[in-house]
Amino acid sequence: MQEFWNHRYNDPKYAYGTEPNEFFKSVVDQLQKGKILIPGVGEGRDAAYCAVNGWQTEGFDFSDSALEKAGQLLKRNRTKAKLWIEDAASFKADENSYDAIGLTFFHLSPEIRESFHHELIKALKPNGIVFMEAFRPEQLGMESGGPKDPSMLYTTEMLAADFKILDIEVNRGVETFLREGSYHFGEAKVVRFLARKKA
Repeated sequence: MQEFWNHRYNDPKYAYGTEPNEFFKSVVDQLQKGKILIPGVGEGRDAAYCAVNGWQTEGFDFSDSALEKAGQLLKRNRTKAKLWIEDAASFKADENSYDAIGLTFFHLSPEIRESFHHELIKALKPNGIVFMEAFRPEQLGMESGGPKDPSMLYTTEMLAADFKILDIEVNRGVETFLREGSYHFGEAKVVRFLARKKA
């Protein structure tokens, strides 16, 4: 899998563009600036947006090609973020570390997903939020991107179960039109999710 992503990110063009995900941006723009973690940071489009706008930004990815391009994007925007190579399966949270955690189409296999999401809960500060946009099972067969393995697609019920100890504020299926580079373009069926850790 790492080889797959390195191959995709080796292209000089940004696979998913350089602008932040629309839902990610809409959430960040409403929050008080603080410390944010972006798992699966990829080529850095969401991280660059946060860093430019005054967030203390951190993120990880298991593709070194992705992080190299993320570093270039941050440099182009004359800003900085703390980025490192890590696999979600090995991620262990420092408790109460982040004001926000944002995930954009960061899909994991079932044997990793639940435990990883629990690590994210630990990593949130009290009153911190976790939010994400991900593809739903209804996305299968559409040409706008997403995993082809049904087990890696997310439902509202799945996210409600994974984050049940948080206060869930947004958890809904949405039809949207993606304009995120050449790999995410067109009509798409996604889930948008936001939950807050109790103070």
